[in-house]
Amino acid sequence: MKSLEQAIADADTTRGGYNFVEAVKAAARAGCQSEAPLSAAAAAAPDKYSRVVYPFKNERYEIFGASEKELDAKEQALRARYSDAAK
Repeated sequence: MKSLEQAIADADTTRGGYNFVEAVKAAARAGCQSEAPLSAAAAAAPDKYSRVVYPFKNERYEIFGASEKELDAKEQALRARYSDAAK
């Protein structure tokens, strides 16, 4: 499978304007289609929980996990990273 960058480079983007945008969209769609199957772990334990976190000003993160406990740990790690950066 081609990388997204290669798919865009191969697209006919020479005409410019609207045609350029459509060519890039088509290349992105073609480049993003994955033939790889989901791993057994990903299929067995989907991320059922989600949370939106604003650790610093307008920095917005959506975090996903299999449990509230996992979300709490991810949120704590994000907030710790931003509190260290603010010092």
